[in-house]
Amino acid sequence: MSHPANTHRPLPSEGTLATTSPATQRLPSAEVALLRQTLHQHCPRFIDGALVRLVQQAFARDEVVEAYFYPLVQKPAATVAPGVAPVILIPFEQAHRAALRAQQMAVLATLGPFVRHLAALAAMLYPCGWFLHAHPAFAFPSPNFQPDDAYGHRLSYQLLQPALQGLRGNFGGEFILLSSALGFSLEDSCNNEVVARVSTAVYLANLHVTALWRPA
Repeated sequence: MSHPANTHRPLPSEGTLATTSPATQRLPSAEVALLRQTLHQHCPRFIDGALVRLVQQAFARDEVVEAYFYPLVQKPAATVAPGVAPVILIPFEQAHRAALRAQQMAVLATLGPFVRHLAALAAMLYPCGWFLHAHPAFAFPSPNFQPDDAYGHRLSYQLLQPALQGLRGNFGGEFILLSSALGFSLEDSCNNEVVARVSTAVYLANLHVTALWRPA
């Protein structure tokens, strides 16, 4: 998978993320800090400093942390009996389940624990763009705009690329693997069997998540 060049589709800018919907209440900074700790605790643990910093940078922005905990409310279908309560889904919980699914995929069975940990991390980060888009405080208002898969990838790219840059150079292999698994590698790296397997695991593990959060 490669990073799509969909230049005609709008993206929220750095400045609009926190100001798109001022009426929507933001979480207090103390609560955001506690939620950030929860995200760190449930991410795969890495010894290498560069990967530790990547995890920290990926969730450094309060907007991303809040998006991972803004609930999605699924109303019962019209055919369901009256009185059935709506289902409330928390993005973080769904992303964590996707991470567990990814590292347990049969396509990764012959690969080592480190690669499976990278797959789990990629799976947890993969839907971050859709999570942000679903939060009413950060959704980018654009009349008559229907976001597609390319938009979700580009928004995730905007959020995660700064963190990924720290892996370039001495950690080029990890950079290519994670970038490809997240769906925005610019290189022909999927010819590498390991990268292709991890990308497949991450994509399949998130099919349910992206179907829920991607606008119909």
